[in-house]
Amino acid sequence: MHDPDLLEYLCKKIGSDRIVVGSDYPFPLGEVPMAGKMLATHERLAEFLTWEERGQMLAGNTINLLSLGLTFQKKYRRRLAAVIGHVSTDS
Repeated sequence: MHDPDLLEYLCKKIGSDRIVVGSDYPFPLGEVPMAGKMLATHERLAEFLTWEERGQMLAGNTINLLSLGLTFQKKYRRRLAAVIGHVSTDS
């Protein structure tokens, strides 16, 4: 989805822990050239999602769903910490 209001509704109905970023590869979605752009950049999302929840939807939930293991978990946590640190210093 590409609409913050729809994402908010979905988060309220099923929870952000059950949402993953999908793909129609090789066909472009609406977020060319950056998949997940809305989750990463839309200011409206700050009203109902933390950066941790956004990160879970972009990668963490998929890592858990597919049981990708500790190596992926560690990389994900390092990247998330770097993003959160970068965002908080920009604010």
